[in-house]
Amino acid sequence: MRSKGIAKVVSYVFSAPLYASYLIIYLILKTKYLMHALSIAFAFLYLSILPVITIVIDSVRGRTDIFVSKVTHRYRYFIHAILAYFAGFLTFMLLGNYFMALFSLTYALNTAVAMALSLRDKVSVHMAAIAGPNTFLTMTLGIEHLALFTILPIVAWARLKLGAHTAKQLVVGALASIITTYVVVTLFTPMVSYT
Repeated sequence: MRSKGIAKVVSYVFSAPLYASYLIIYLILKTKYLMHALSIAFAFLYLSILPVITIVIDSVRGRTDIFVSKVTHRYRYFIHAILAYFAGFLTFMLLGNYFMALFSLTYALNTAVAMALSLRDKVSVHMAAIAGPNTFLTMTLGIEHLALFTILPIVAWARLKLGAHTAKQLVVGALASIITTYVVVTLFTPMVSYT
């Protein structure tokens, strides 16, 4: 019983919007890409708040649970998140912050891939939301960010413990996000300047 409680805490702590918030704070502290108040505000708005605002509202109203456990409930939330991430991409492009634009684009496309895969199976959004950003940071900021991947087995354990996913769904969520991010960064990095 206690282990299930720990698993639930892990699931909350490493949910997509919270993990995005941790990474935004990291980028503020460690890089030059979020130095201005407007960019910081937009980063939190488009990567942490807007993608899940409808889930939070519907959860409070009792229409879904905070993790959207039922696959049939997921599609409208996926679409809302994709639109939020893509709006972030466009906003950062207009601001000339191409690093954050590319980061937002990877979020949008990873969410689109997760939605497509969910037509066949309930892939793990938790795993995708950690594996994708970790891949992005590793490819753009340095190999030392591979250390962030040690979070994945902890989250995988939590989701399995709660019966939220099968091992296959966890692996597919992570791998799809890694591959999508790798392709996006490889294709678009030569086209934009981070400065």
